[in-house]
Amino acid sequence: MIEVARATDNAPFGEAGSQGDGTGHIIIRLDKRETSDTLDLRQLAADESFQNLLEFLTTNGHLDAERIIRHVTPDIIRSRELVASSTAFTPLESLTAYWRIDVRQEDDPETLRSALHGMPEINVAYHETEVRDATTGTEDITSNIYERDQHFLDAAPCGIGARAVWEKQNGEGQDVRVIDLEGGWILAHEDLPGPQLLYGSNGCDDPDFGGDHGAAALGIVGGVNNDLGIIGVAPRIASLNVVSHYDAAKKTALHVADAIDAASKHLGPGDILLLEVQRFHDKMALPTEIESADLHAIRHAVAQGLIVIEAAGNSDIDLDSWSDPTGQHTLDMNSPDHTDSGAIVVGSSYATVVRDPRGFAGHRRYYTSNYGSRVNNYAWGEQIYTTGYGTIAGTSGSTNSYTANFGQTSGATAIIAGAAALVQSWYKGAHGEPLTPEAMRAALSNAETATPQAMSGERAIGVMPDLAAIMVASIAASRSVAEKLDRVRQATGASRDPFAKFKGPH
Repeated sequence: MIEVARATDNAPFGEAGSQGDGTGHIIIRLDKRETSDTLDLRQLAADESFQNLLEFLTTNGHLDAERIIRHVTPDIIRSRELVASSTAFTPLESLTAYWRIDVRQEDDPETLRSALHGMPEINVAYHETEVRDATTGTEDITSNIYERDQHFLDAAPCGIGARAVWEKQNGEGQDVRVIDLEGGWILAHEDLPGPQLLYGSNGCDDPDFGGDHGAAALGIVGGVNNDLGIIGVAPRIASLNVVSHYDAAKKTALHVADAIDAASKHLGPGDILLLEVQRFHDKMALPTEIESADLHAIRHAVAQGLIVIEAAGNSDIDLDSWSDPTGQHTLDMNSPDHTDSGAIVVGSSYATVVRDPRGFAGHRRYYTSNYGSRVNNYAWGEQIYTTGYGTIAGTSGSTNSYTANFGQTSGATAIIAGAAALVQSWYKGAHGEPLTPEAMRAALSNAETATPQAMSGERAIGVMPDLAAIMVASIAASRSVAEKLDRVRQATGASRDPFAKFKGPH
């Protein structure tokens, strides 16, 4: 096995990604913080006197390369990273350093990766892993699909206790924006609040995506209270929009880091980014942060105050035991190889409440859910009534379609995103400022205000938040985002949101 990574890198390096579940692209991270804004890697190599890289690109003149972050200029990225350096999630690597090289037509991509890895101007070179939505199946259930069937909304220990929060002032998601990142949606669905595609391509016409998965996730988070079918966890959310990692022009579904970064300019501190994707490595579905570029893009989003909710993946994998090709246990929270992305990672459970030998009532891990110390929360992974698929009403892809059994980590992650929106909405209304990402993760994963996992010693997936208990409990010990932004403002002269000048209209 070739050693290609430093201990701080969370990425599937080496040979494994080139086979089976790779995308046919090599990701490189330049070792030097360059200052060029060029979109041409050859020109950059010449400008920065990267002689080895320049010789490689000249010899292989047919190879196409592009920056990982494409939607804004490198100069803007550097400016944001300077501001982020004053936060708890200071950038460890610049997103301007990442480039993607297309080797889909090459006979021996591993030789090319190995050559790139050996260059002194490159400190990371790895085969990009395939990215897919956090896939789930559906089953036919001959029940009506209405709010009364959405028991994941019920009080703990059955559900997350959303209904009790709705009765409180600012308890339905007001003043919180959510963006869903995946590949395709039924944007005109009758039970969704008019979501807009903000970046990337809607892959609903692509057979690999369709629109049902995205519609189902959006319905769980923010389905409208309009008596048509279902209701979302946060039915009065300020906005519910989408960004895509799919590029229709290139027919590539690779661009997760780019989509994460693009989403950030449409969100403010305390808003929520939902990552309904998982990376495939050696045929295992894993959290998208195993990719180095994705990890650092998530970390940068968290530094801006965004709450990032990430699927744990559906491969029944112990994330603590999983190691990348260099042998690093990057997903083990107790390992020196681990770098905290700041995201809330979500596993899935069965819907049924059971009482374990300790006497605690909770839910058992759903059999496909990944598990381990990196998983903060769980929620239902089956029997979720939501929009899309048409298994009980309408037809697949139609604007009046509904299902009764969305699930796995796709469903669970959307439930936790909705839960975060309710907590944030209530907290902002009560305190005038949002919870920070660190405080939100602590609040949702606090065992004292949550439903435990039944048989918690077996393949841990964290806890399911009890929103009613969180409402009652004091969150006074949580550091507020206002305190952090005040420190940044004093240091940089920035506004209350120091990233505001980089953002578009909301």
